[in-house]
Amino acid sequence: MTLKNKFLSYTELQRCANEAKLAYGTQSPLTYESYQKANVAKRELMDMLEAIDNGTDVHITAEQEEAAQKARLA
Repeated sequence: MTLKNKFLSYTELQRCANEAKLAYGTQSPLTYESYQKANVAKRELMDMLEAIDNGTDVHITAEQEEAAQKARLA
């Protein structure tokens, strides 16, 4: 996934988490799960940015992307 797509994915997950908080409250399991998914995406985005800063390869393998997708859907 490209950096741009990863960023857009993260912002959409964060927006959904904020909407869940407004709709269901801060103690809702749905809100918690929504923020967990957004945090996974944020960590992946931060890892990509750190790789760019360090001058290392930023490409994510298909296996890494599949694992990240499963984590977001869990």
